[in-house]
Amino acid sequence: MWRIYKNNDADLNFALTCLFCQAIHLNEFREWVERVILTTAINDIPLYIYELLEFDQSLFQIYKAIGFVTDSSLSYEDEMALYGIAFFRFEEIYDSPLKKEEAFKFLKENTFVRTEFSRFFPNLKIDI
Repeated sequence: MWRIYKNNDADLNFALTCLFCQAIHLNEFREWVERVILTTAINDIPLYIYELLEFDQSLFQIYKAIGFVTDSSLSYEDEMALYGIAFFRFEEIYDSPLKKEEAFKFLKENTFVRTEFSRFFPNLKIDI
């Protein structure tokens, strides 16, 4: 069961943080949303999940589609590890708080982020 609800949003927050840290693109976020829909009982899917499936605006607008701001359950180290994934996957990262080597160090040391990223995005391989 995905934690995608207003009072239990850890999985939604992880996916959004991946998006904000540039570890995934918007289309990959939408693929995760599709997985959520396919693996969740229809009566348990909040309406905003369907909104996210078609979301195509500036990222700062995404919380308007959801209707609330998710609680950040990720540590500083987790977020920095997500920048490591971004550097691993893409050539250019904008507004990163870290240099590439620093982000890789956080990623190598963070089993939680590597495991969760693989669970959320099984088609995206990260071999560190």
